[in-house]
Amino acid sequence: MDTGAINKAIEAASNAGGGTVYFPAGKYLTGPVSLKSNITLWLDAGATILGSQNLVDYGTGRNMPLISASGVRNVGIMGRGTIDGRQVFNPNGAEHMRGPHAFLASDCQDITLRDVWFKDPSGYAVMIRSAERVNVDGITTTGGWDGVGMIDVKNAAVSNCKLLSGDDSLSGNPWENVTVSNCILSTGCNAFRIGGRNVLINNCLIYAPAVSEHRTSHRRTPMSGFQVLSLRSPGKVVPPGPTDNIVISNVTMLNVRAPLWIADSPDAPYSSDFGIGRIILNNLTVLGAGRTPFYVAGSPRHPAKSIILNNVRMTFAGGGKEGQSQGFTEMSVLQSYGFYLRNVENLELHDVRVDYQDKDLRPVLFADNIGTVELDRFVPQRGASDAPQMLMSGIRRLLIDGKEAGAVQARIKGIDVEPAKIFAAEPFQVVVTVENTGSDGLAEIPLQLGRDTLRRTVWLKAGETARVRFVNVTRQEPGEQVAPAGDSTGKFTVLPKPAARPVSAPYKTVQSLGKIGGRPIARMEQLDGGAFYIRAAGDYFTFDYADEYAAIYQEKALPRNGTLVAKLENPDITLVQIQNS
Repeated sequence: MDTGAINKAIEAASNAGGGTVYFPAGKYLTGPVSLKSNITLWLDAGATILGSQNLVDYGTGRNMPLISASGVRNVGIMGRGTIDGRQVFNPNGAEHMRGPHAFLASDCQDITLRDVWFKDPSGYAVMIRSAERVNVDGITTTGGWDGVGMIDVKNAAVSNCKLLSGDDSLSGNPWENVTVSNCILSTGCNAFRIGGRNVLINNCLIYAPAVSEHRTSHRRTPMSGFQVLSLRSPGKVVPPGPTDNIVISNVTMLNVRAPLWIADSPDAPYSSDFGIGRIILNNLTVLGAGRTPFYVAGSPRHPAKSIILNNVRMTFAGGGKEGQSQGFTEMSVLQSYGFYLRNVENLELHDVRVDYQDKDLRPVLFADNIGTVELDRFVPQRGASDAPQMLMSGIRRLLIDGKEAGAVQARIKGIDVEPAKIFAAEPFQVVVTVENTGSDGLAEIPLQLGRDTLRRTVWLKAGETARVRFVNVTRQEPGEQVAPAGDSTGKFTVLPKPAARPVSAPYKTVQSLGKIGGRPIARMEQLDGGAFYIRAAGDYFTFDYADEYAAIYQEKALPRNGTLVAKLENPDITLVQIQNS
């Protein structure tokens, strides 16, 4: 059967009141196929539907599907056969490459996908929009972009699937009344990238290196196991409201960069005004995580209601340094190695163990604007480090094993300002060394900078000495400055920001971001003192897209066998160390 024959068979079955269109073993080359109500496609073992590799066959829209279902009900694709999208790249598609989805359903009810292998889709393997009563069971996806995407979906179940995708494995928002169970996910992006309410995820394995590399960055390590989003906008099916009541149980993650990433703060690209409610994680095992911690950032207006972890074990790569905190992306190396939380009303860690492979000098937990932190049998690894175990700002209550932590007075022993050279409007750090002269408890450390008073709260054991870091501090005016804390005062000099001018000979520039209004998007400047400034911010995260770059270079500056190594310490920092050899 070709495209015409398949569509005629579907039309004939529809005219007869519905039925099944069979594909026995063999190959079927086809362009777009449209399902009608009460129609099921059945692919026998050995049957392969081959998508046309001629973009003209799919029409003029972006991501037009190979198989579509629109405004219908009771449709399905089943069997042990294969749907091969054949990697049709579309230069006019998203990211200048995404092509037709393998299956797209919109405004439908009662959709069933079972057992089929979706191979090398040009867009998503499965995209379902504005649908109710969806059952995805036992399918396999390899290659392409997202494995299964469900946007504005209610009353759905995804089970027994292998989603080995080239982008997010299972994605969508908003969801309502959705279960995911017994699935294996492997990706170079996010295993789960979801938002909604009343969502249960149970008995799943997430692992890397990924089977299918990330289509655009060629990564094989996931950015996060779970990226939880607030509801971006109300849909036709799911009414507006916060992301709430998501329960994640019995999940194992291997080699993900960050176990969980919840970003509803103003600096997040997908934040909304609906907020985050309750997220519960039970029986979670994370092995081989990267340097990005378990991260939750609620909105200052609508803090995340409750984050609860029960029986969790996480092992991170470690190797972090004190004071690493710039930016808030899944690629950021933040100020703590285990947990980083902002704007959360309630945090509970019950029977949680956190450790690392290489020595990490960062605190285990950083908490900013948190209502109550409750720790029961919390066992974090902490080597010989000057950093406090827990560093907080704006915490209102701390309970440890059922007892409320009391306040203690800490003696200020010294103040250091880093780095040695500080420029106006550029971030720097102030380190306050404190000693707990009393019993275990919380010590509040105030730091005065001009008219501003910055505060940090640290958990200190009896007699403990710790270095408390205030990071991302800036001063706008150059000149001599002081930073008093307690009876100690740190003194430092703020230098004027170096004057910038266009890059001139013998240096040249190159960039790939193009122009807006006749002006280059990338910003490249030559600074007084021999330094350079480069900003090549495109639409995507650093490392995500290989064709977004800017560079300042000197032609033929290296000998024939010379090398140049650029070391990027943190993707959110513009400072790059260059070494010639």
